[in-house]
Amino acid sequence: MELTTALAGAKGLIDMAKVALAARDDAKVKEALLQLQDRLYDAQSAALTAVERASGLQAALVKCEEEKRELERQLEDRNAYDLFEVRPGAFVLRSKPGPEGVAPPEHYLCQNCQGKGITSVLRLSVDGLELTCAEERGHRILLVAPSYAAVVPVMSPWRAR
Repeated sequence: MELTTALAGAKGLIDMAKVALAARDDAKVKEALLQLQDRLYDAQSAALTAVERASGLQAALVKCEEEKRELERQLEDRNAYDLFEVRPGAFVLRSKPGPEGVAPPEHYLCQNCQGKGITSVLRLSVDGLELTCAEERGHRILLVAPSYAAVVPVMSPWRAR
């Protein structure tokens, strides 16, 4: 009977050792799972940051593409005109002749306004002596040098005879 008791005691010790070993393994598994969860959280945070950055870059790219298109349009508009000297020292932008049937009527643009991105056609005064900007009334070009304006009569097609 001592042998049976000893074997039963040994079996009990073995069962307890198995339970202890299983508990220790469970603790290690749980610790490993916690570490994996921490790493997964860090990876998700990094991925979210990367997505936010990519979204910001995408928005910046769209804005840059719109600006590029606008600048190309402005350049195309600007290339439709040549710098022209209407009298010594007085310059305007003169429309270039286009293809037959499509050409706009010859006209002049205010160079000051065009530099600011504003397209403003210069208008001929009633007396035919000056061009005036449609946008900025202070932008005027005398077609005759000021010293000769009072001496040289200019006939204008708009003036009654």
